[in-house]
Amino acid sequence: MMPRNTLSYLFTRYVRNILKENNNSFALYTPCTLRSYSSKVSNTSTSTEKRLTTDEIVASLNVRKRSQKYSYVFKKPVAKKLVGSILRNRVNKKAPILEIAPGPGLVSKELLNHGVEKVISLEDGKEFHPYLQSIKHGYNGRFEFHAWDMLNINEKFPVHQSNEDGLSSYKKKEAEILNSLSESAYAETETPYSIFTIGGGGENHDFIFYISRNIPNEDPILLNERIEFFFLVHPKFKYSIEQMLPTDKPSKYTRFFNHFHTFNSLLYDITFHDQFDANDFVPSFSKKTLSKQIDASKRHLVKMQLKANISSILPLEHHYAFSIFLRHIFRKRKIRIIPAMEMLVAGCGLHMLVDGFTMMETIENVSPQRLLQLYKRMLLWPEYSFSNLKNYIVSKTHGDPLEDDDI
Repeated sequence: MMPRNTLSYLFTRYVRNILKENNNSFALYTPCTLRSYSSKVSNTSTSTEKRLTTDEIVASLNVRKRSQKYSYVFKKPVAKKLVGSILRNRVNKKAPILEIAPGPGLVSKELLNHGVEKVISLEDGKEFHPYLQSIKHGYNGRFEFHAWDMLNINEKFPVHQSNEDGLSSYKKKEAEILNSLSESAYAETETPYSIFTIGGGGENHDFIFYISRNIPNEDPILLNERIEFFFLVHPKFKYSIEQMLPTDKPSKYTRFFNHFHTFNSLLYDITFHDQFDANDFVPSFSKKTLSKQIDASKRHLVKMQLKANISSILPLEHHYAFSIFLRHIFRKRKIRIIPAMEMLVAGCGLHMLVDGFTMMETIENVSPQRLLQLYKRMLLWPEYSFSNLKNYIVSKTHGDPLEDDDI
């Protein structure tokens, strides 16, 4: 085991290198002063007197990189590039934007400077509040921010009695933001506003999960089916979506993607736009290499929007159930599809044979489009109404959305 004083020395060296990389004026932090510094960040009020410098915030974000939920923009050229790409691909270029985790607000100011009617920012990090407050005073009512984590699923769907107060405050904040959006001149248009976030260590999986989980539940903020979502994604997401394009050549479809990519490609229009370096953001995105085809040092801005004919593809009330169905199918991708489905819906094999599936066909050879058709046909099977799969889907849609049990 490494001596404790050696660990302390290595940790101090690590922090010093971080500060040097970010041109911070502080020469050195010891573990003790780091704890004090972290406390200073968490207890900072919104008053301008206690406002931390951006260098201090950057150093703190890098120290706690592994536990940091979001990444932020601290460079004006990156903010300009992001805003230019977003505005070029919006339906209503000046309609309001709901911005999740704006950090110091560089992107917010660029959006406002380019004529966006209103920017509503949701930022839970106290160290950023003084910066956002100063923006609020400078744009004549066109900017507002709320100390709120919209993506907190546990507050939106409390499982335990103790979380009911959180649900009440969550709904109040939802109503407040919805009221602000409804005051826009674009409120009655087909695409009344867009939602934007940079994301972070989770590569925006939590954001996409929030969308897919809440659109079917008539979420008040997501209620309009033509809302545009802009966010950054890992190159693997782009590669996987591109691999799902229809082809005449036989392929092991699911070798390149999972239930997550399948669900989104079938139900959403997804387009990829400007490319960014992982180091353009703080904390920087992971650059761990996944394969030769994927450059993990890059991130892509993506626009995602429900397909215009979504009701004929799959009605909204079935979206969350369909995502659960896909998740269980993809767990068994190497086995034959009829036996896999028999484990979920006993007695369904004959129906599948009639629909063109074969006894030798494996899940990884089934295209996403056929999986969607299988799900829609399954809803009509008499066996489905009392199956283990239906019971499980019902329990998930009414229980803890984050709990992941087997059927």
